[in-house]
Amino acid sequence: GETSAYGLFNTQDRGRMFVGPGVPVYEGKIVGECAKNEDIVCNVCKQKHLTNTRASGSDDALRLVPHTVLSLEQSMEFIKDDELVEITPHSIRLRKRTLSKEQRMYMLFPMQWQKRRFRGFLRVRAVLYPLMTGKLPR
Repeated sequence: GETSAYGLFNTQDRGRMFVGPGVPVYEGKIVGECAKNEDIVCNVCKQKHLTNTRASGSDDALRLVPHTVLSLEQSMEFIKDDELVEITPHSIRLRKRTLSKEQRMYMLFPMQWQKRRFRGFLRVRAVLYPLMTGKLPR
């Protein structure tokens, strides 16, 4: 999608932004730096829902903090082990190595995903076992 001023306005208090409004983005693209030392998944393409109801002061102009444009050297210093720098003739973009959020979570915590599946299997078996045999499991 394309970034919107409304989506960036709601995201800018979380940290420093690297993109402005009207920039094409995709899942896994890094659009800013969080004030905390963690990754936050956010929707900067969010549009404001338009309604027929109007109130005074609610349609104020959104004030965006100017975004930071990183040079190639700054981008190389900024990235972590799980991030990449895309260089094209027109732009320098930062992105995650694995674009999908679900796949990144699976790669970070593979044992928790397996335990969840295993616990779910035990839960189903504990419910079905008395029904099949008429006995309670030990």
